[in-house]
Amino acid sequence: ASTTQGKLIQSVYALDSAYHIAAAPIPDIIAAGYLNPDQKVLAKEASQIVYNELDALNTKIIANESLTPSLVEAATTDLDQLKQCVSDLKNKELVAAQTSCKIN
Repeated sequence: ASTTQGKLIQSVYALDSAYHIAAAPIPDIIAAGYLNPDQKVLAKEASQIVYNELDALNTKIIANESLTPSLVEAATTDLDQLKQCVSDLKNKELVAAQTSCKIN
């Protein structure tokens, strides 16, 4: 893609793929039994927030609405935080996860 919009759209598609890879371990982490109920909710909410953010960007693409770099950057930042959240949960760094899994 040579246009700014084209590059932003490609970025969203890359974020979609990265999200599915990042979020894939969450059901197994939850099922493993070492998270308390609040931590389970936090993990699910973190994943859902990023999913919703990407879904909104995809909806804009389908509707031929313009994307802004700040929207794509925000989604990138939140996805990076989700990756840290999942890493913390997988490694049983549950204190760190209290922070990394709180995505705004």
